[in-house]
Formats: sequence, C-alpha cells, structure tokens
Amino acid sequence: MFDFVTLPGGLRLAGERLTHVRSCTVGVWVRVGSMNELPEENGLSHFIEHMVFKGTQNRSARDIAEEMDLAGGQLNAFTSKECTCFYAKVTDDELPLAVDILSDLALRPVFDAGELEKERGVVLEEIAMVEDTPEDLVHDLLSEAQYTGSLSRPILGTADLIRGYGRDALQGYWARHYTPENMVVAIAGNYDWDAFVSLVQRYFTPFAAARGDARAAQAQAFTPGRLAREKDTEQTHICLGFPGVPSDSDDLYALSVLGNALGGGMSSRLFQRIPRPGQCIRKGLSRLSQRRFVAAVPQNAGDLCQRVGHVPEGGCQVPGGSPNLFHGLLALEGAAQGRAQMLQRRQQAGNGLFSTGGRPAEGLDCRPQLLFRLISQPRCRADFIQRIPKLVGQVLHPVSYTHLTLPTSD
Repeated sequence: MFDFVTLPGGLRLAGERLTHVRSCTVGVWVRVGSMNELPEENGLSHFIEHMVFKGTQNRSARDIAEEMDLAGGQLNAFTSKECTCFYAKVTDDELPLAVDILSDLALRPVFDAGELEKERGVVLEEIAMVEDTPEDLVHDLLSEAQYTGSLSRPILGTADLIRGYGRDALQGYWARHYTPENMVVAIAGNYDWDAFVSLVQRYFTPFAAARGDARAAQAQAFTPGRLAREKDTEQTHICLGFPGVPSDSDDLYALSVLGNALGGGMSSRLFQRIPRPGQCIRKGLSRLSQRRFVAAVPQNAGDLCQRVGHVPEGGCQVPGGSPNLFHGLLALEGAAQGRAQMLQRRQQAGNGLFSTGGRPAEGLDCRPQLLFRLISQPRCRADFIQRIPKLVGQVLHPVSYTHLTLPTSD
C-alpha cells in the first residue's frame, strides 16, 4: 500500500507500507547530483553529502554516529548523477529518532572549516581509489565519451576542483538546492502514516530558503564517441553504452529484461556464451539507467551499459568492438530454448524491479518523484506481470535493435 502527500511548502512525502515487518527505512531524497553542477562546481554534490555527517547545529559528528548506533539503526548516504539520498534503517519504534537525525543532516549542517579540511582528504582518497580501480574508472570514461553536458562529468569531481573548494562554495550550493520543492521524504516498512506526516512537519522546518535554484536545466545529449585509458593492470575492461529510455517509458520493462539476458547474472549471455576456448573474458555486467530532465524544452536521457573484462594473455581478444556482438548474444539457438531463456530473464527482471520482500537499503526509490516533480502511484508488480506475454518478442526484435545500435564515430 502506498501513501502520498505534498505539504504546503512543496515538500513531498511518499510511503510504502509493509505490515509484516517491524522495521522501517526513511530516506531523504534531494534532487541534486552531478548533473546539476556547472563545470566549476563538479563534485560539490558529493562533497556536501560527506560534510553533513561532520556536524549539524544540533549534533556533533560523534553524536550523529552514537545516537544511531545506540538505537541499533543504520545511517548512510549516496550521491548519483541525478540525486543525493540520506537514509536510516531502524526498528519502527525508533522512527522519531530517524526522522530527527535525517532532518538535521539535510537542513542544519554547519560545514565546519576544520572538518572540511579533514573530509577533503577523504574525498581526494576516493578519487584516487577510482583511478586505481579500472572497473569503476571505465564507467566514468564511458560517461565522458557518450554524453555532452554535465552528465559527462564524474560524480566525485576532480582532484584539482576538490582542493579548491572552501566553506562558502559548499554553503552556497547547499542553500540553492536543499529546498522543499527539491526534496522527497520517503518511508518503507511498518509505520503509521499520520504519525509519520506529523514527524516530518515537526522536524523538517524551517528550511533555509523558500525557493530552489532558478538556473535552467543543462542541455544533455547522447553522442557517439570513444575513450581509452592505458593502465598497468591484469585485466582489460571495455564498456559499451547505448541510448536508453526515460524513467516513464514503457520500453523500461523490455530493456530491463534485455539487460538481464545480456549480463544480469552468472547464467547471462556475457557469462556463458562468450567465455569459450580461445577467449578470455572473465566477467560481464549489464546496467540500465533511466533519467528524465525537465527544462524549457523537455529532454530525455538514459543509457544501457554493458561491461566485459578479460585477461589479455596469449593474444586473447575481446569482441567488444563489433556492432554485432550483442545482437549475436540475442540470437536464438532454437525457438523453444530461446523462449525459455527469455521467460526466465523477464521473471528475473521483474523480481529485481518490483520485489517487495527485499527493498534496497535506502527504502522506497523516489527518483521518479524527484525527476518528474510529481507524486504518482508507482508501477506495481501486477502491471509488470500483465505485460509478460508480450515481452519476449518485444525484447528480441524492435527494442533490441532500436537501443543496441552502435552509432558511427571518427
């Protein structure tokens, strides 16, 4: 069962009630990520995510950690290209504490200058770790190659920019974006909706500013390109990116099944059909992302990413440069066998997208509410199941050949 309400100031609340559990997860979703940053602001969204844990007007960094630990809860956060999320997982009787602490993090950080210098070093270390982890670095290179605009830039920012940010830069960026109309407070688990609304109204006031960032959304476009970075490592990693779909597209279902068929598990084509004598691919990965940006002229962006890694010993080659690679993976060896495999994949995709028994740690995913600026009933598993009979042909034919087309590039 889902609950929704928009408060008078513009703050949106969303909930999914799961009465068979005695816990709940609360997430504060903020519509700010690396895609909202100007070139000279790259990395600020992620830097702020770190800094809010270093002290608020009501709590020190130690208080934040100890209060949640004493309640037996979990507190964490992440930053993506399109949003920042702070979340707490607690037993249902500790819900007031979770809402209190999360409101402190989102609305009352102090950005202490001494803590900023310490955390700057932590972020610089994270950037260095990405440089030393090819399977992470290759995704940053893919974004740089396939997108124009802010989507091409890394979430963590660059070392040079991080070294230059002072307290004023963080404070100003936070004040522009951490506003009621840019936030969704979501809960998943065992809760009383009226009590939850009252808690949010109590703790999520006042906001530092009444209006959000007035800047126009940055133009984003998917573009052909290629990038390579040579590093002295055991494996070679290759990422291929294809145009995806916006989050409200009906093709989302079919592409989710397609991604699972290609690289969604150990029985996927990238794991099972490519590793054979004479080839040395060790692992594959499929990732589907969907985004929708609302600007003066609506713009959609998203990508379907396929990554393979191999050990280049004995002249082994990765067939990742061929436009026929993924179409070949989708080719059916027999109608019955192919249909059975795709039935398995669509069921796997459905379980991953809509399972109510294994919600992600951050609780109810509110990206659609953030990006569309509306509250709507989430697509339910029953809707997905009703589409199952149509998905096999849809995946194998028009959707795959529409989205898995490699554009030409010099």
